[in-house]
Amino acid sequence: NLGLNFIFVPRFGLLGAAITTLLAYTFILVVTWYYSFKKLPFKIDWSFILKSLLASAIMSVIIFAFNPLGLWKTLAAVAIGAIIYFCLIFLFKGLDKKELEFLKEMFRGGK
Repeated sequence: NLGLNFIFVPRFGLLGAAITTLLAYTFILVVTWYYSFKKLPFKIDWSFILKSLLASAIMSVIIFAFNPLGLWKTLAAVAIGAIIYFCLIFLFKGLDKKELEFLKEMFRGGK
């Protein structure tokens, strides 16, 4: 990061510092990921991750269109966003049977 800062900061200023930090953290992520999976292999549910990203993107577009300014609109946007996200995850079948049973039990009051 420091070496890249000497190259990027004089030319691009604050943006150069941001870019070098992003590159350094990306490098650290890749190296950590590689060695982690080498020593501790585990399965990643890419299907759920993609469903979650899609639901998040749709929710973000809707919230952005809502343009919440001020405390009450922001609080409403958070609540609406949570409802939208949950509904989309449910529609995309992002929850398995065990998780749905847990939610049912939670809303019933633990009976």
